[in-house]
Amino acid sequence: MLKTGLRMARKILDKKRWQRFPQVIQIDTNNFCGPTFCKGTLCSYCYPQWKIKSGERKYTSMPTETIKLILDQVGRYGKTEMDLIDFFLNGDGFTEPRLPELHNYAKRRVPNAITQTFTNGIRWENYEAALALDRVCFTISAHMPKLYEVVHGSDCLMDALKGLRLVLDNRREDQRVEVHCVLTKDNVPYARDWWDFFGKNYPDAMRILSPLVASYDNLPSKESMGDYSLDDMEKIVIDVAGAEGRMWTRALIPDEKPCVLADNMSVDVEGAILQCCSWAPPKDVNYGNVFTMEKEGLTLKDMWLKRLANKFTSKLCQSCNMKSPFFAKRVAAMRVGG
Repeated sequence: MLKTGLRMARKILDKKRWQRFPQVIQIDTNNFCGPTFCKGTLCSYCYPQWKIKSGERKYTSMPTETIKLILDQVGRYGKTEMDLIDFFLNGDGFTEPRLPELHNYAKRRVPNAITQTFTNGIRWENYEAALALDRVCFTISAHMPKLYEVVHGSDCLMDALKGLRLVLDNRREDQRVEVHCVLTKDNVPYARDWWDFFGKNYPDAMRILSPLVASYDNLPSKESMGDYSLDDMEKIVIDVAGAEGRMWTRALIPDEKPCVLADNMSVDVEGAILQCCSWAPPKDVNYGNVFTMEKEGLTLKDMWLKRLANKFTSKLCQSCNMKSPFFAKRVAAMRVGG
């Protein structure tokens, strides 16, 4: 089936519309986060950590040689297309001591790509490894201790802010630092206060308000959204932040793309090539595995083309709230031939 899909996808007729290789790749170097690794923290909307807590998944890390194999293939097939290499998916950047080594290796393979990671900042004792990257993104979705406990499930706001401060005070001049607020039913009423708090106290950090991505199996996100629709959340983002603080809003979907994540490739810690970073069971949206691709005679590009050949018909895409309002029309117009 994979081989058939590859034959279908070999010829992409509209080069301006559909990338022959992703522009962004997320590599799940480890899934170390949650209560075990981040001082009791368990974010209300975090699908992978709730899956670990329930026993459905286990903590693990990706071998360094596998990460370097991925980067080798990115350098071989995507040197001109790749804009961003994100050493993050289900874990926390401050739990990854290999970041300097991985950054250096990535820069040798894809010199122009930006390297980044995400962190909640709580493991601030280990912040120094993240200083090697081009960008460090903090997810701190509350600015008040009681609200932080509701959204993030712990009393670690001061730890998170200390992590942010340490990176801001010790970063290179050209290193970008972002602070993200993932909007939930609990913090939406305080979105403007959050925006003002971080603007006043951490003016050197770029502020981002992020609506929640929800899909068929992502019950934590659905519950965290409450009665708010994506349209409600996007209106709040625009009202509070304008163009400056937008990131995942559908208004930013490029012309003719079915969603904001159309050009992203995500590699799970167990090697699965996923539809994107929207959380769902890996087995449901798996286009191959980096641990077995060489044995199967496949490449990262092969698996990307398989994803294109799928034409976004997976259950995840069909149920995702982040797809373009013109999703069906744009997918139907996607010309993939053999």
